[in-house]
Amino acid sequence: MTDGSICTCRDRSCPFHPTNHDRGCEPCIRKNLALGEIPNCFFNKITDDLDSVEAFTMEGFAHEVLKREKSREKEEKRIGMLVAVEIGAVLNKYGRAEREHDAYGFKVYEYALDGARLFVVHSGAGEIAAAAATQLLITAYHVGLVVNFGVVGGLTDDMKLARTVVVRRVVHYDFDTSALDGCEVGRYLSYPSVFLPLDAALVEKALEVEPTLVPVTCASGDKFVDGPEKKKALHESFEADICEMELAAIVLTCDRSRVPCLALKTVSDAVQGGAEDFLRTVDSSANIGLRITEKIIREL
Repeated sequence: MTDGSICTCRDRSCPFHPTNHDRGCEPCIRKNLALGEIPNCFFNKITDDLDSVEAFTMEGFAHEVLKREKSREKEEKRIGMLVAVEIGAVLNKYGRAEREHDAYGFKVYEYALDGARLFVVHSGAGEIAAAAATQLLITAYHVGLVVNFGVVGGLTDDMKLARTVVVRRVVHYDFDTSALDGCEVGRYLSYPSVFLPLDAALVEKALEVEPTLVPVTCASGDKFVDGPEKKKALHESFEADICEMELAAIVLTCDRSRVPCLALKTVSDAVQGGAEDFLRTVDSSANIGLRITEKIIREL
């Protein structure tokens, strides 16, 4: 029961309004139940524009709730982070997620981050998984930016252990249709070069925020490159500085969906190293990379 002073309904001419009788909210609720409607006071909690409400039914209320959520999504920056094998660094850094989603075979961790929503998907290794996880972030979580951080192999003497870089272009070096069309190894016919560019403005912003970064070319393919001979050959073939197993798929998927991508990588095995170095340094390198990545995305 109420005397009407707390009722948010503005239609005080209604005979069921609590200010017009001494029976509180009961007459209004009975009327709405009979009509299959929801009282105005519920709508007043989610919208300031009752004139725009199409129907005061349960379906109409659900529509207004969804409309409000979509409006919030537009106002709030939504960032997707794709992580292949370095999820331990993320969980150590951010702790328990605000929400955890099991979506299409992937685990997605949702965090609040300084006015932004951060959606971290653990893709696992490889191009196919990375493409699917990237599209999931874009389609299901409506992210406006995809960030990929991770550990990589160095292909030159400059790419020393624990060095962190920002990727300006990537080549999918094991993509090869040359026997059919004579196209260069690594090139998709819809692109003018074997190199797929990342968002230049984001690269510049990353360099501004963290001047120690170096812009590099990344060679990406579905194989772990082990040993100096293979690494040097990859560098000579594609002028690449680093190598890894997901970025080409991420960039292709982002480009086709018109979503910008930023990639920051930390060397876990230098040009003379391989699997042994990777296993020894992957955790420490991932922690370094995530620290720098977080610093940059907070400034975007």
